Amino acid sequence: MKKLFLISTAVLALTVAHGQTAINQLDQNGKKDGKWLEYLDAKWKVLKDSSHAIYCAYNYYDHGENTFHVSYGKEYRIHKKLETTNSDNKSIGKLKLLDGEYKWLDKKGRTVSVDYFKNGEHIWVKWYFWERLGGYLGFHKKMTGKLWGYYDFTKTYKNQPNTYYMEVYDKNGNTSYYYTRKVDKIGWAAYPISKKELGQ
Repeated sequence: MKKLFLISTAVLALTVAHGQTAINQLDQNGKKDGKWLEYLDAKWKVLKDSSHAIYCAYNYYDHGENTFHVSYGKEYRIHKKLETTNSDNKSIGKLKLLDGEYKWLDKKGRTVSVDYFKNGEHIWVKWYFWERLGGYLGFHKKMTGKLWGYYDFTKTYKNQPNTYYMEVYDKNGNTSYYYTRKVDKIGWAAYPISKKELGQ
């Protein structure tokens, strides 16, 4: 309990220092809503408390739903090892605040994804596929390590909160563009956009 209190105090101090809005808020139904500082294990899976955590970073929720679901919980079987390629190793209490570039490798040491954080905020991620993953996002063929996806969490759809930008590349070099956003009666999903909407 003392450890949790100390970390909570450090979070409060960090929030005040950066002039941020309130974090770790619940909606009227007791569900996570808005910006949360999360405790993460070695594979970045969100934990309920800090007792077994190694890392911490900010996450975002829409009435209990994690809108940045691609950011955390590396549970795919190909994510075996994490490399810190460029990090300041900042911390909150005894936890490492994700800051800098992190590379996920498979069991053969090949790059699966590269994530970039700034002061705990997820900025972007690049995904590389080496093997079939059951048709994830429509890909059924071996990708031989080529970059297939790019997520930019700083670009929002019409300034709507919790939305973010995606690019997906096929084996022929064609690019598809998406924004992950919420649509009434459908929910959160990646919705395609045209080059015209991108201003190209």
